[in-house]
Amino acid sequence: MIYRGQVVGKDHRSVGGGTNHQCLPDDPEYNPKAPRARHSMIRATLYRYDGEHNYKRVPCVACETNQRVNQIMIPGKTRCPSADWTVEYQGYIMSQAEHNGGGNDLMGGIYYATSYICVDVRPEAYTNKYINGNDGNLLYFTNAACSGFGSLENCPPYKNGPTLSCVVCTK
Repeated sequence: MIYRGQVVGKDHRSVGGGTNHQCLPDDPEYNPKAPRARHSMIRATLYRYDGEHNYKRVPCVACETNQRVNQIMIPGKTRCPSADWTVEYQGYIMSQAEHNGGGNDLMGGIYYATSYICVDVRPEAYTNKYINGNDGNLLYFTNAACSGFGSLENCPPYKNGPTLSCVVCTK
């Protein structure tokens, strides 16, 4: 392990700023000569993984291996491509919510793009405190679109509804 931290991103109601999640270390270092930031902020990334109405902060680690130098996250899979790859963890694809302008607006019409990330199938919380999900960067399960505009070409085997799996492999 190189360091521990928490996943961060921009507020789910913001436009502009970064689109990818970051693993922010628990022990920051500041350059005393750095200018004051005024136009972009990163916030805790939250998930409501177990179906409860309270959110938890997402922990992360940056890891290093001495033997394996190749790493890949494969969406839609639970296994590595072959026996010479090592499964680091299995999980689910998660990202910010998406809204296409139809009904059932989860978040009041404010959406932005984030990275798709693979969240461990056995998630942990940064702390066990529940917090309000109105602020911060929010993660939601992701599924395949098999009907309507932009649907996938290969449905089946992809299906509408089930959460997409993922696996992180090293070699």
